[in-house]
Amino acid sequence: MKNKKVLMTSLLAMAGTVLLAAALPGRAVYAFDDFVDGDGNTHYGWSLVANETNSTIWDFDEETGMVYYCRAAEGDTSAQRVYNYALRNLEIEEDDSYSVSCTFTPDPDSDLSVERSYGIVAWYQDADNYLIYWLQQKTTSDWSGQFYGRIDGAFRSMYVPKEHCSGAIPYCDYWRKGEYYDMWWDQANDTNPELFGQKNILLTKTVTLKVESNIEDVVVNSETVNCRKFVLHQIVDDESGNPVDFISDIFYIRQLVPGMGNFYTGLYSECFSVGLSNFALTTTTTDFAENVTSLISALPSSVESAVDISKIIEARNAYKGLLDFQDGFPAESLSALEQAESNAAAYVDAVIAALDNTKSTFPTDVDNAYNLYAGLNPEIQNKVTKLDALINAVKEAKDWTDPSSSSEEPTSSEHPTSSETPVSEDPVTSQDSEKPSSGGGCGGAIMATAGTSLALVALGGGLALLAAKRRKENK
Repeated sequence: MKNKKVLMTSLLAMAGTVLLAAALPGRAVYAFDDFVDGDGNTHYGWSLVANETNSTIWDFDEETGMVYYCRAAEGDTSAQRVYNYALRNLEIEEDDSYSVSCTFTPDPDSDLSVERSYGIVAWYQDADNYLIYWLQQKTTSDWSGQFYGRIDGAFRSMYVPKEHCSGAIPYCDYWRKGEYYDMWWDQANDTNPELFGQKNILLTKTVTLKVESNIEDVVVNSETVNCRKFVLHQIVDDESGNPVDFISDIFYIRQLVPGMGNFYTGLYSECFSVGLSNFALTTTTTDFAENVTSLISALPSSVESAVDISKIIEARNAYKGLLDFQDGFPAESLSALEQAESNAAAYVDAVIAALDNTKSTFPTDVDNAYNLYAGLNPEIQNKVTKLDALINAVKEAKDWTDPSSSSEEPTSSEHPTSSETPVSEDPVTSQDSEKPSSGGGCGGAIMATAGTSLALVALGGGLALLAAKRRKENK
């Protein structure tokens, strides 16, 4: 399977891919592209907000698709402060109640050369609208928690109930709006008893952070404000292995009123290499599968063009992005998607079967057929039955001579497109206004140029290996 991925990555890299991000409803909220790593593998359901160097320090589990490690201490540590996120690429409805949690296991080789933090991205829209709950190990061996963030580019305006105030967060009956408010390691009101009073404990102790949030009324200085509440948890096992769930603080964010727009959650690290496990996101009203079922329901009953195929690929990519939410996905919707993929494969088979080496458009038709196949996702490619015929056509196109030409001179690659083959009626190369959204991997639109088959004929051997591997797998 890995060799097949590498092969198709090479094919797509040579042909070229195009990614599109579509705006979604909601205030300043856009769909994020699924992360594509340096090997061309798409990590569906996750989007990274980081510079190029730091995008390589997030590791993904091949089986589950979830992030399982962040090697932030190995990255560009000068560019990680509030700019090193792995966002769970599932949009939460703007006024929904939800919780997000993750278990953080520190690298035992961590040191105190710089301050380092890990945490939960509790609410994220863009670079000017985010909230993070992090734990930070100081270089002086002490440590603290922090609920950091900005709304509309300004520091969040927040209120803390009296019973949760202590130390750096003294009680006040008004909205505070500073940058840092530390929840210190030596304040019993802010710190899990399994962590309380222990310096450097973050370097060795496994900690689960959890954020619960909902829209709620709060009275501040005699004014009732309906805004978003955040409850911050530290969960740590005691000596017997029993989890101790401790609420470290509660914050109300004044700017986050109903109607602020949909948002995302995720993970964060600065200079801290940590193992990541048990990431969990739960919602009350948001149904992440609903968007996928809607995409599937809107698929055409038959495949008539490359544009139809692009919609099928989009639906499959959205399903892949559900990851742990695939359990319980409607069986009828998944069956409908699989049938649509079979229809797409049948369309591609028809395109290949229509290739005719007696026509002057043969090289162009081969180009289009190859590009159509290469732009498919693996689910559709595996259902194409005429791959061997496509391989033979690519090889034949290398030395093909137009039989209608009386000249022995090589035929120009500038051929009119045949109107008798389905792909020529709707060539992939002409879909500039509706290219499929690939999210990376094998689902991209392939940009063809004249004479592509002649340039790519060397790939015939690679296609043959792929065909042989498929035949072996199907035995």
